[in-house]
Amino acid sequence: MTSPAQWTPGGQNYVFLSLGGANTPGTYQHEVKTTLNSVSTLEISAGTPRAQIQVARIGRHLILLRRPEGGNWTVHRRYSRPDFPVTLQAGLTVYTDWANCERVGFVAQNLTVLTNGARLPNGSLFTGASPDLEAAFDYVRYARPRIPANLANADFSNPASVSDSQLLAFLGDQAHEPTEALRLDVRPESSGNLIRLAYPSGSPMESHRLSRISIHAATDLGLSLSQWRRITAPLVLTDGQAQAMDTGASSSNHFYIAVEMP
Repeated sequence: MTSPAQWTPGGQNYVFLSLGGANTPGTYQHEVKTTLNSVSTLEISAGTPRAQIQVARIGRHLILLRRPEGGNWTVHRRYSRPDFPVTLQAGLTVYTDWANCERVGFVAQNLTVLTNGARLPNGSLFTGASPDLEAAFDYVRYARPRIPANLANADFSNPASVSDSQLLAFLGDQAHEPTEALRLDVRPESSGNLIRLAYPSGSPMESHRLSRISIHAATDLGLSLSQWRRITAPLVLTDGQAQAMDTGASSSNHFYIAVEMP
């Protein structure tokens, strides 16, 4: 939805995990929720001032993980949502002033921006708004889960079928970076140096990373980074390789390469 006019009762379907003040303002809490046709199942637990949150969608399964700053990854909740379509909207969420949202009812809160003086659907004017919100995110990343072959088509939302340790073997930190080393190949040609980058597996996830890599080159390590040549972004080929041509070093018999990873 992009406007209140698109809202209809009973049409909300989502899953989220958040960190902030839930039912006890001024404290850090985790709030996790699965909502089916606007009916929510909500759980609140203690949180920390800073944490990483991870949500993995694997077929009908939603795996939600958290890690406090300086701590270890924990599988927080698992949900089975066979009602979800193939394509979902994913992103960040913030919300505040729930007491006043609840006071006016779900129709008013979905059709009206609740600022003081706003006219509600019943004709009355809204007063008492007291939003107090500061939201901060260091980053958001998207990557495709790499499912181990022995867990293909497993019941990931059932701990009796797939344990937390089995999930953490490919989620948590294991979902952030490729497990394989990046292979670099440089081949001198008449017009310059052909630079090729590839991961050994050539998997779609690695190809996606290659499309966002930046390559810089220089003939002198003493140059500042701003003086290095920015080579055209590599082209991801069908075989999982990326390549770019560096023409600036064609007259030199040595040069240096810096690869900026996403």
